[in-house]
Amino acid sequence: MNNKDNPPGNDGQSRQPEPHPSASAGRAPASATPHSPQAAGPRTATLVVVLVSAFIFLVLGILLADPVKGLWGWMTDRVTAEDGPDADDGQWYISGMHPWIIRPEPGHCPVCGMELTPLSPDMLTGDLSIDPQIVQNIGVRLAEVTRGPFRTTLHTVGTVEADERTRREIVLRAPGYIETAHIRYVGQPVKRGAPLAEIHSPDILSALSELRAFARSNPDGAEARATRERLRVLGLTREQVAEIEASGEVPWTVTLKSPVDGVVMNLDAFEGQWVPEGGRLAEIADLTRVWVLATVFESHLERVREGMRGVARIAHRPADRLEGEVAYLYPTLDPRTRQGRVRLEFANEDGRLKPGMFVRLELDDSGEDDVLQVPREAVLDTGTRQIAYVSRGGGRFEPREVRAGRESEAGMLEIFEGLAAGEPVVVSGQFLLDSESRLRESLLKLVMGETAAEQRVEAPVDAEPALGEMPADLAQALGEMLDGYLAAAAPLVDDHIDGVRDAARKMRDAARQLGDLDGLPDDVASVLGAEAGRIAASAEGLAEAGSPRRARIALRDLSDALRAVVRATGLPPDYAQEIHEVRCPMFPEMGENAWWFQTDTTVANPYMGQSMLTCHDARFALPRAGERLGDRDEPDDPAPEADEEDREVARGEVTDFPEMSLPEEGRSALARALRAYLAIGTTLVGDSIGGVAAEAETLRDGLRDVTDAGTEEDAHAFHKDDVLERSRRAAAFLIETDSLEDARMAFAILGEELVGLLEAAGVPPEIEADLIAARCHMYPEFGDNGWWIQKDGDLENPLWGPAMLRCADLTRPLARADNGGRPGQDNNGHGGHSHD
Repeated sequence: MNNKDNPPGNDGQSRQPEPHPSASAGRAPASATPHSPQAAGPRTATLVVVLVSAFIFLVLGILLADPVKGLWGWMTDRVTAEDGPDADDGQWYISGMHPWIIRPEPGHCPVCGMELTPLSPDMLTGDLSIDPQIVQNIGVRLAEVTRGPFRTTLHTVGTVEADERTRREIVLRAPGYIETAHIRYVGQPVKRGAPLAEIHSPDILSALSELRAFARSNPDGAEARATRERLRVLGLTREQVAEIEASGEVPWTVTLKSPVDGVVMNLDAFEGQWVPEGGRLAEIADLTRVWVLATVFESHLERVREGMRGVARIAHRPADRLEGEVAYLYPTLDPRTRQGRVRLEFANEDGRLKPGMFVRLELDDSGEDDVLQVPREAVLDTGTRQIAYVSRGGGRFEPREVRAGRESEAGMLEIFEGLAAGEPVVVSGQFLLDSESRLRESLLKLVMGETAAEQRVEAPVDAEPALGEMPADLAQALGEMLDGYLAAAAPLVDDHIDGVRDAARKMRDAARQLGDLDGLPDDVASVLGAEAGRIAASAEGLAEAGSPRRARIALRDLSDALRAVVRATGLPPDYAQEIHEVRCPMFPEMGENAWWFQTDTTVANPYMGQSMLTCHDARFALPRAGERLGDRDEPDDPAPEADEEDREVARGEVTDFPEMSLPEEGRSALARALRAYLAIGTTLVGDSIGGVAAEAETLRDGLRDVTDAGTEEDAHAFHKDDVLERSRRAAAFLIETDSLEDARMAFAILGEELVGLLEAAGVPPEIEADLIAARCHMYPEFGDNGWWIQKDGDLENPLWGPAMLRCADLTRPLARADNGGRPGQDNNGHGGHSHD
């Protein structure tokens, strides 16, 4: 600013004017009158500043309208998302770093701890909404669904053959010699009436002599007429007989003439050859019209019909179009190729189509003129369904499942259902739309479908409550305790304690009511009296816990007391959920065992949280009050089909074999079996059974060859009739099963057997890597223990896979077989044959 703008004493800061002495009297000062020149200047400057500022803000408002509007929309969306809809309103929340974490309420990601963000409702709808600018950038193009003529062509191949109706065989009706042959090679063209050969036949000569004699005495007599007919039967024409009779001479040979025009297809007799009666001289066919025998796939046969036009193209003359038509559809199908045969007929005056030639065929499959159709690229074929994307305008697209048919020569696809004429469909950029659609479909399944955590699990009942009928006040108190327990354990599954305090105090209040209940049996009342105070104290400790670790210790004490109560009383008869008790043997704070309660869904361990979410080794369903063992159907045994002997011995113990010496053939077979076994274990570690069947076949055959090896003297020690029988059955089961759990059960049986076998016979020298035997004491499907064999190194548990990859409580090296086939020393210099 200039100094004149700042009078003396003004430092440039805005100051309030001093009140005028006369202001209190209600009179305006003289300097403040409208006519005062001193007042006019500042007011004019202020007006100018206001107008200029208004103009600037107006321009900025026009230029920044959309960004500001978007910013305001984003702010209001944030406020709405944070303060507005919850799970009841359809609002879901997703982790930005781990998008598979989707919850119906706000909170934090259990993996990374980041705050969950609201999931846009648009992501849970079938329609796609994409910014028009993005639509333009990704190059989305549209085409209209139309109706009109539909021209299609069925492409196939065929071979040229002679028309079988024109084939003629030239045979001798009287035996004779070929004095002169006029046809000398296959492919030689002949005309009707042209000489084929000069034949000397004694039978014909005899008949001609008789005719000459009869003709002299009575040319019209019966004998003469009969002889003329006999000569015709012997192969002479009427003209030939009349000509010979008119000459009065009996020729030494007669001429055999062609009855048709054609080409010699086969030549069977040559000059100087004696041909018996009925012997074939040649075969002649007319090639001016030929057949083409085409093969058509079984699925395309219904598109072929008699009278359909076809075009034949020859490889070396691709520009030629030889037109014919379908004359016949053969009634049978080749069972090996699953193809049918179709016969087409073609005119062949110029001889371009030669028998044996290979041709490409185009069958005109044009149908009706009113067909609903779209460009071929508009339909995405997933293998199980066909999808088209219909534009709704404004960047909105709807995925539509369609049923398509034939494809035309113009690249159009016939549509049976799913689209209507006039609808705009996407023909370019639909792969990006399909990716977005699949993402939203997956989110919708996560939100609306039954997730893995919601799947129901059956478990056996192993307790019988002492209480036959539960009073209403006990049922209410126990129901409130269970509700509070489930609500308190849920946050610990996700490794936090949000909400634990309120749920634990709900349990505490309900537990305090247990000691005041009357009318209960003495044994039940004593349990409630002993455990009610313990439950209340543990619940209070859980409420005051300041960390997940302390909360889990309190939950362990609480679970132990509540378990005693529920086993005595049973669940309330009208409790809405099925409750299971589950045990974790690896909770380090409480020794080996820690029980907890949860619903009948997939195991969710509140003691281990996300680090070992499904860790458990025992699980039982809690009965309801008055329920007796056997009242409900027990779940099916998840073990693979086996005989009763298998069920008796399959308890996680290594099979005990006597020390043995395998011959070379046995060691080689065992090495093959072990390689297949190790490959199966690697596959199971990755939670997969892909390729297991093929390896299991090798394993089964190798085990069979192991037991077949050796001499008769070895039989008494090796038990060839029984050893490894369970392993072979387990390997056979692996070949057939498509269940990962059943495959692991069979693999555990193999582990029991093979560990014992290798400790008795040693690891074959063909196996280069060092092998170890490992045991997991938490394999509940197989008793307490599950054994497996792997290469020495990091533990990779095939019985659990990624869920508990390092689970093992015992490992030991497996000794190699020495030159004599017996186990030698292991890596530590110890013998390899030992059991726990």
